[in-house]
Amino acid sequence: MDKTATHLSDYMHWFVDERGRHWKLGPLCCITKGVQFKNSVLKRKYTFFVGTVGSVPADRLQEFFDESVVSWIRPGWECDEDERMTYRPGLSLLFRALRFAADHHRDGRRKGVDASPYINHPIAVASELVSVSVEDPEVLAAALLHDTVEDTCATPEDLEREFGPRVRELVEAVTDDKSLPSHERKRLQVEHAPGLEPDAKLIKIADKICNVFDVGHAPAEGWSLERRREYVDWTERVVAGCRGINSELEARYDDVLRDARARVDAETGGDE
Repeated sequence: MDKTATHLSDYMHWFVDERGRHWKLGPLCCITKGVQFKNSVLKRKYTFFVGTVGSVPADRLQEFFDESVVSWIRPGWECDEDERMTYRPGLSLLFRALRFAADHHRDGRRKGVDASPYINHPIAVASELVSVSVEDPEVLAAALLHDTVEDTCATPEDLEREFGPRVRELVEAVTDDKSLPSHERKRLQVEHAPGLEPDAKLIKIADKICNVFDVGHAPAEGWSLERRREYVDWTERVVAGCRGINSELEARYDDVLRDARARVDAETGGDE
C-alpha cells in the first residue's frame, strides 16, 4: 500500500513523519498500530508531518484539522465534537432497531410449516426496501420494528424513547388493533391504505410481499387452498391503495403475487 497523503477530500490520510514512520490521520485523531492518540498528545510528541499535501508543523495541526474537517467527513457520517470521533448515525439506528426487534420477537415463530424465527420476517421486509434503493435509516428501522407493537410487549412510547417520533409514527401507521376481530382488521387495512404517508406505504407493500411469498412457499399449517387464495386476494386490495410510491417495489409485489397464485392454482389442480 502506498502510505502517503492523498487528497484532503479523503476521510483518512497517510502521513510520514521526520523519522520515516507512517501515520494514518483522520479528521480528529491519529491512528497507528491499533493505538489512537488525541491531537493534544500528537502535538506534544511529534513536531512535524510530511506528506504529498506538504509539510504541516505541529503548532498548526489543530488549525489544519479545523479548516478541513468538513471535507474530511464522509457523506452520511457525523462528527461528535465532545467525543472527538466520527460515526455513522444511520448504521447505529439500524443495529439498535435490529437488536430491539430481535429481543422482543425472541420467542416468536412464523406460522409457516417450517416455524422459522419471527425475526426473519422484519429482516426480510427491510431487505425488500433496501433492494429497491430505500436508504432512509428511519424507514428501514421502522420496517425492522413494524410488528413489535402489534405482536410483542413493546409500546409506542418505547419506540419513541429509543428511536424517535418518526419511527414511532411509521410503526403505528402499519400496526393493527389486535382487540378487533380479524375480518375487521383486514377491512380497515384496505380502507386506510390510501391515506398512509408514503414511507408507511413502502413498509406496507414490503410487508405484503413477504407475507404473500410465505403463503406461496411456506403456508401456515392448516391453511386450506381457499384460505390462501383469499389472503393473496386481500393483499392485492391493500396494495392497490399504496401504489404510486415506488414502481420497483410494486413490480416486485406483482411478481410475488403472480407466483403465489400460480402455486396455489397448481396445488388446486393436483387435488382435483
